Amino acid sequence: MTERMEETIESIWKTIEEKVKQGSYADKRVYQRLDLERETGIRLGVIAPGDIRELLIQLTPIDKTDFTPPKWVGMRFEIIMLDVPDKGTRHIRLYLNKPEHRNVFTMVCANIVNTLLEVLKPEHRTVQLLACLEK
Repeated sequence: MTERMEETIESIWKTIEEKVKQGSYADKRVYQRLDLERETGIRLGVIAPGDIRELLIQLTPIDKTDFTPPKWVGMRFEIIMLDVPDKGTRHIRLYLNKPEHRNVFTMVCANIVNTLLEVLKPEHRTVQLLACLEK
């Protein structure tokens, strides 16, 4: 299942990267929901310039944001605000900061996404994410 998810998110990132190359997205974030049919709180994005890939995980207003994420080579975490699905919604941003780690980044993101897709309530998303990161 993780292999199929890797293919899915890789395909989404490539589609977004094509939009970035064809459009006027200088100094912008382009993203889309993982599942266009239903809201999962998971988005994939690309920052231009640089084609920086990112996984965006929506937080609820009650989620804690004071966790200490792992320090992985080639990847970073931060909390950001986006205006989706509502204005000022907080998201955990996992992004690739060293392109040579792209394959590992895709695999890590696929594992996180598979874990989070099993979460039934949005308020449990952060707890499951932290459990996934500790593996």
